[in-house]
Amino acid sequence: YIKENALDAHAELIRAIQVVPDIRWSIVLGNHDDHPYETFFDDGTVVLTDAETTREDILNFDSNMEGSYTAAGKTSTYLIPVFLEGAQEASPAAEIYIFDTGGGSIPEMIEREQVDWFIDTSSRSSSFPTPAVAFQHIASNDEDWAFRNGKCVGTDKDNRVKAIKKDAGLLDAIINYGNVHFIGSGHNHGFSYCCAHESPLHLCFGRHSGYGGYAKVDRGGRVYELHIEVNNSSSSRNFSWNSWVRLEGGDIVDEYNPEKVTEYPSPPRLTNDDTLTTTTLPTGKTNSEQSTIHQSASTHESDLDETNSSGIRSPNILLLELALLFALWIQK
Repeated sequence: YIKENALDAHAELIRAIQVVPDIRWSIVLGNHDDHPYETFFDDGTVVLTDAETTREDILNFDSNMEGSYTAAGKTSTYLIPVFLEGAQEASPAAEIYIFDTGGGSIPEMIEREQVDWFIDTSSRSSSFPTPAVAFQHIASNDEDWAFRNGKCVGTDKDNRVKAIKKDAGLLDAIINYGNVHFIGSGHNHGFSYCCAHESPLHLCFGRHSGYGGYAKVDRGGRVYELHIEVNNSSSSRNFSWNSWVRLEGGDIVDEYNPEKVTEYPSPPRLTNDDTLTTTTLPTGKTNSEQSTIHQSASTHESDLDETNSSGIRSPNILLLELALLFALWIQK
């Protein structure tokens, strides 16, 4: 919940992460981040205090911190392209989509502007398909995200899926695109399972990890590991992923291994005349601005590492523990 010390608490969390070299992160906002602060009294009275920090305040604050790939703006809907370390290529090796599902000062929903932004942004990868993953705080619906025997693996200790009020078509667009391999969600504190959906898509929950809110499970966070293997002989790449929950005490539970390798063509190398263009913010959902990062081939190696939200430099095997921070931030 947001009070006047919220950004200080956020900074303390990030400082704990920054002590580890080369850790990078990004955040997606949840339904409590600019929700009124609730004070409960013994007589049953609940007093609401307006949030003093907006979604935009939080995103701008985080995006200015060293190591952050969060995109500044009014909502947390943006794209993070991932580039292999040392690669001189015109397209990323993978993409991470972040979707704001609202709550607090805005409705709990995926709006049409977000769907159109995803369709437009993902269509730019049509010539050279790129493996992608996505994160959103609240599940899109209660039917597709529900635990089903035979298709789901993990912990199911919540009453029901608490989905957003409306999805204007994002899940359908993701399925039609065909290159998003999983959507990582939170919100339901007692869920930490993954389910196979329409291939190659899987739907996952992150588990309760904070010290506030309800919980019937031990605290932990879901980790997602992405593997990209370069096949130089065939000018292609093999993409796969696996996931597990790391509990606060260090134990590993709820492991999930899709055991599917997808082959993607390697993108062409940059030439001196090429320009790498990546859209990192949507045009809609209360944010009329569009931010575009331009990197020329001559600066691709040196400047991309220093350009916030423009791309992550990673080795061929990408261990993205951003899900842990994702869980810490959203599962209060």
